[in-house]
Amino acid sequence: MKKIWKRAAAMLLAVSMVLALAACSSGGGNNSPAPSGSGGESPSGGDAAIKSEIVFARREDSNNLDPVLQDGNVNIWFFTMVLESLLKVSDDGTKIEPGLAETWDVSEDGLTYTFHLKEGLVFSNGDPVLAEDLVWSYERAMHTEESLWAELCLNLDSVEAPDDTTFIVHVKEASPVDEVTFTLFNLTIGDKSYFEEVGEEAYAKCPVGTGAYKFGEWKQGEYLMLEKNENYRDADSVKTEKIRVTVVPDDNTRVMQLQGGNADLISDVPWNRMSEVEATSGLDIATPISTEVRSLNFNCTKGPTADVKVRQALTMAIDKEAIVKMVLFGYGEVADSYLPPSIPYYISPSTTKSHDVEAAKALLAEAGYADGFDITLTTNAGNAIYEQMATMIKEQLAAIGVNVTIELLEAGTFNAKRAALELDMFFGGWTSDIPDPSQQTSYWCLPATANSVHTGWSNDRVIELGYAAAKEMDSEKRAEMYAEIQEIYADECPTVPIYYAPYGVGMSAKLDGFAQIPTGPYRFNNLTCAE
Repeated sequence: MKKIWKRAAAMLLAVSMVLALAACSSGGGNNSPAPSGSGGESPSGGDAAIKSEIVFARREDSNNLDPVLQDGNVNIWFFTMVLESLLKVSDDGTKIEPGLAETWDVSEDGLTYTFHLKEGLVFSNGDPVLAEDLVWSYERAMHTEESLWAELCLNLDSVEAPDDTTFIVHVKEASPVDEVTFTLFNLTIGDKSYFEEVGEEAYAKCPVGTGAYKFGEWKQGEYLMLEKNENYRDADSVKTEKIRVTVVPDDNTRVMQLQGGNADLISDVPWNRMSEVEATSGLDIATPISTEVRSLNFNCTKGPTADVKVRQALTMAIDKEAIVKMVLFGYGEVADSYLPPSIPYYISPSTTKSHDVEAAKALLAEAGYADGFDITLTTNAGNAIYEQMATMIKEQLAAIGVNVTIELLEAGTFNAKRAALELDMFFGGWTSDIPDPSQQTSYWCLPATANSVHTGWSNDRVIELGYAAAKEMDSEKRAEMYAEIQEIYADECPTVPIYYAPYGVGMSAKLDGFAQIPTGPYRFNNLTCAE
C-alpha cells in the first residue's frame, strides 16, 4: 500500500468535515486501506476458513475502561467497540451517523434533542436497554466531578426518557458542537443495574454495553480479550469470535511478532520499519488518516519552563524539520499548531517560532539563563520514536547551553507523574474524538480539562475564547476565535507541536476488514483473518 498522508488529503478531509457539521447524513466508508483477497471468500468463490481468534499487539495496556473516569486512547479506542453512543462518527470521519438512535429531531430553537432509539436494544449480558440506563449514563457523565470529561458536557442542561426508546436532551444554549457531542465516548450507554450490582471498581475493569464485542478476560500487562457479543443486534455479521489484544511495549518486538506470525495485527509500527513490513511476504501496512498531533510538552507551573521566554527559546532551538525527516520517513509532516489540518478551523499560525539558535540564546539570556540550565526529558520506555526524538532534542538544546537528562519510565509511572505535573518536559500525543476543534482546544488549552494537556498552562484570553467558540453559531466568528487561540498558543509555547502523522499499522495479508477512523477508535465489526 502507498503512503496516504499528504497535506492535500488532510485539507480535503477538513473541508468535508466542515460541510458535514452543517448537513450530516448517514453512510461512510472504510477510510483505512486494507489488504485485498483475504478473509472473505476463497479464489474459487467459496467461504474461506477464518481464524476464530485474532491477535492484536499494541504498545500499552488499558488502565481503566470506565468511559467517565478513564483518561487515554488506550481505553477509548477499545471500549467504544463495547459501549455505543446515540450517534457516531462515520468510518471515514466526515459525517455523523445513527448509533443507538435510529433518528433524532431538533427543536426550532436548537435547545431540545429528541432521540428515537432502535427497537429491542439489549446489553451483552442480556439486560434490555431501559430508559433508566439512558438517563443514568448521561447524568453520570454530566455530574461526576472526578471525570476529566465533564467539561465536554457543560452545555447539557438536563435529560429525560419518557419511555425505553425515546430519550430527550435539553441543552443550555444552541451550539454548533451539540450534535457531535452525542458521539462522545463518555456519553456511551451503559447498564445501570449492572453497575449498581458490581460497583465502580469492577465496572472500570469490565463495563457492559451494546456493541459488537464484549469484554472477556483481562490480565493487566498481558492481554485484554474482546469476545463476540451474541446479543448484538446484528450478531450474524460479526465473524471473528475473539480478539486478543496483547501488550508489547517495545516497538521492534511487536514488529518481530508480526513477522513471526505471533500477531496478526500491530499498532504503532516504527516509521523506519514501515517499508520493511510492507515488503515482507505475507504482510501489509495501513496508514489511515488521523487527527493525531505529537508534541514536546513543558511544565508551565514550575522550574525554568514556567517562564514563557524560556519556552520560546527551547522551541526555537528545536529543529522540527530535522526530527520529522529522521523519524517519519515521509509518513508525516511538521506541525505548526495544536490543531491538525484534518480538523476544521486549523490555521498555520504566524506566531509559530522558527528554528533560530542565536535568537534562542538571546531569549535565554533575557530570562536569566545565559549559562543555560539542567532539565529532564521524560518519555515511555520502549517507544522507539520518542527515544529517537529525545536523543535529537538533547543534542539540539545542548547548542543553547541546556543540559537534558533523558528519563525512561514505564507507562503507569509516566502517566501518574504526568497527571501530577511532576515532569519537566515530556512527549505527548492527542487524537480528537470529534470532527470539531472544541474538544481538542479544551484538552490542550483549558486548565479545567486535564490541566491543559498536563502542562498546567493557563491564559485568560484563551480560556474566554475557548468557551465562547464552543457556543458560537456563526462559522466565520468561530473561525476568528480559533485562529486567535492558535496564534496565542503558538506564541506562548506551552508545547512544541512537532509532527502530524497518520496511524501506522502492520498486519497479516490474510487480514480483512480493518477500520480505524480519523478520530482513533477501531471498528472491528467486519474484521477477519484467513487461516
